[in-house]
Amino acid sequence: MASLESVPRDPNDSKVSIVIGSAAFLMATSTLMVVLRVVSRSMVKQFSLDDMAAIASLLTMIGCGTAITSMTRYGLGRHIDTVSNETLILYGRCFWVSVLFYMLSLFFIKMSFLFNYYRLLSFSKLRPYCIGAMVLIVLWAGGVCILVLVMCIPLEGVWDRRVNAKCIPHMTVMWYFNGVFNTIGDLFILTLPIPALWRLQLPRRQKAYLLFVFGLGFLTVGISIGRMRWLKMGQDMTWWNVNPALWSLGELTSAISCACLPFFKPLTLRVKSSMSRASLGDTHPQQSGAKGDEESHSHSSNSFKIAIMRILSLLLPIWLSGAATTASDLLPRELYISNSVKAACAALQESYSDLTLLPNTAEYDKEVINVWDKRSNLVPACIFRPLSSSQVAAAVRFFHQNNAQFAVRGGGHLPYPGANSINDGVLLVLSGLNEVKVNANKAIVEVGAGNKWQKVYSTLAPHGLYTIGGRLSSIGVPGVSLLGGVNYFLNKYGFTMDNIVSYDVVLGNGTQVVANKRTNPNLFWALKGSALNYGIVTKFTLKTYKVPKVTSTLQIFRDAAAPAFIKAACDFVLADDASVGSGAVININYNVTTNQATPQVFGLQETTQSPPSRFANFTAISNPVTRVHNVTTPSEWHAMSQAPNQLFRVTFGHHTIKPDAARLTEIYNAWKEAIADVADVPGIRPTFIFNLVPRTAATVAKTNGIGNAFGLDDKQSYIWWQLTTSWARPEDDLRVTTWARNFLEHHHAGNKALGLATELLYGGDAADYQNPLLTYPQKNQEKLRRIRDSYDPDLVFTRLNWGGFKLGL
Repeated sequence: MASLESVPRDPNDSKVSIVIGSAAFLMATSTLMVVLRVVSRSMVKQFSLDDMAAIASLLTMIGCGTAITSMTRYGLGRHIDTVSNETLILYGRCFWVSVLFYMLSLFFIKMSFLFNYYRLLSFSKLRPYCIGAMVLIVLWAGGVCILVLVMCIPLEGVWDRRVNAKCIPHMTVMWYFNGVFNTIGDLFILTLPIPALWRLQLPRRQKAYLLFVFGLGFLTVGISIGRMRWLKMGQDMTWWNVNPALWSLGELTSAISCACLPFFKPLTLRVKSSMSRASLGDTHPQQSGAKGDEESHSHSSNSFKIAIMRILSLLLPIWLSGAATTASDLLPRELYISNSVKAACAALQESYSDLTLLPNTAEYDKEVINVWDKRSNLVPACIFRPLSSSQVAAAVRFFHQNNAQFAVRGGGHLPYPGANSINDGVLLVLSGLNEVKVNANKAIVEVGAGNKWQKVYSTLAPHGLYTIGGRLSSIGVPGVSLLGGVNYFLNKYGFTMDNIVSYDVVLGNGTQVVANKRTNPNLFWALKGSALNYGIVTKFTLKTYKVPKVTSTLQIFRDAAAPAFIKAACDFVLADDASVGSGAVININYNVTTNQATPQVFGLQETTQSPPSRFANFTAISNPVTRVHNVTTPSEWHAMSQAPNQLFRVTFGHHTIKPDAARLTEIYNAWKEAIADVADVPGIRPTFIFNLVPRTAATVAKTNGIGNAFGLDDKQSYIWWQLTTSWARPEDDLRVTTWARNFLEHHHAGNKALGLATELLYGGDAADYQNPLLTYPQKNQEKLRRIRDSYDPDLVFTRLNWGGFKLGL
């Protein structure tokens, strides 16, 4: 053996520990990548061929690594002249096994990418190229495996030169050819999706993440090219082979990591969400006594959870935080689109191609952000904009048949993620159902579910008519109508839902029905206050009232007038007079720059009396900044109250209190002090709102022979005291929403202790963590579920539909 090289070697030289340590690290890293991928995919209940190929690539990579570490027993990492001929035979056998597993691992990695692209490019013209690449890779892998298996006949001749075997000549040339083909294939697979991704409008952070993923892919290609320098074996092969062996494992680890990275988003969000939930325990006000001791134990438990979650978060590579933290993280989300959603999108595209919007088109990008709150900018797999109820019914059938998740958007005003859009599901937008029709006797108006209230009011105005709808002209008809409907004339006509005489509904199986007092009366009652739990309402038929003129009042006050202003609001709701319709938007804005609050009332009264008599308590407050009374039409008044889309990020939240001016003033003062905790948040705009709920509104429901799901007591008036907070940056979402939630819940607990609170919530102003349906009277909840189970036995609008609030099982 010593004659192989003239340069003397130190028999004590050894790279064995380097080989074993490096191989163990690379195999552990690859295992971690695949395990995290499998966990993440299991969380979204999706497991496909690409995941199985990734697992196969890991198993064969481990086989390759195990063979390489076994080679250290037979000479790898030592000079060849220290290894016996018998041991070299065992070394050669392990070397052959490592090559076979290496080739198989490369094959499975490539197939994992291609299977993944096949799903990702489901609506792309690139899909045939993906199929073609799969065929070529299978042929290449089959050819390489045959080559490895018949290198010598008999095969033992590969590792034992004593065997009289016929071997394939010029193997080194073939390995170079294979290396070139492998590199070209890698480059093709890596660049295949780039045309589809190039058009994506990604935030800077997500662009940086994509650059990282593709950079890692090109690094893998670089390693593959670099390996080719070692394809011609040196004379001291057991010493020389350390570098190519480890570079081979490094190439596999890099490729496996690149294949797994895009799938970690659900796991990342779960960890971050768990950390956030665990940390909430530190934000509650301290309490003394037994309750404080209980919270102390709870906080200890939370501290343990926080520690665990922080340790888990540190185990994830730092780039996971960049993998996806915003709703517009397009690449990873497209990778998660389920086959059921893809099937629904494909069915919609085939049947209604001109009404179905796909990603990376101008109309899609425009529709995605056609919502009020920036937090609601989610990323649907496709968007469907029907023009008729029959098209809505067809879409629902597709959702039902394919078990596809979907969301429904009316006006897009509810301000929390998921209320009117969806990530990776189908978004059904109702804006095309925009007909408004006054019937012949002008007693009712038929309103398509795609309308906003201003169109309804302007259509009624020439007839001198009005209907009981939303106070802001730019909000949608469906949300207000299905969630209850606070309005200006609540004291006289009740909620918007109490003025609906008929609904046209598409049920979960795609059936179209009408619900009114005579036809489907149970469904008719259930739709009054229960959101999207039964079907999609495509048309609302509402009562109209002869209200050609109204008197409006706009009154704005200085900070010092707040106590008198709050008392005036309480007196207003306690007036108990339903003879004249009157109501108002009553709020106090706070300016964090000037540290000044601005109480303001925007009121409307059914008569032409000016100033409007029902607002005398407000008018009696001296030294207003602004006080304007005006006789106008309802349509003209509503037209002045716009809420443009995409101005800010916003959160709602409220609770119910009996009208108690002293307690509300106390809460208001505490709110002003608490604002200091978020005053440094860019664009912060806190608002304290008083939504008045006179007891006469409940009387309407109790006496109209129908009722509604609220079950309000008509012996007591209430105020829904509400916090609405807007801000500018997504990184402040958790901070602001947690601040608002803690304040609401702390003072609601105080109100309960004082006997001033009730649990009823209104869906139109509820936070995402508040489910108003579960605050209705228990008998009403049970009745709602029975009706739901009757009209939607497959629970399509419970299992598959996002948005609004659900009754639960």
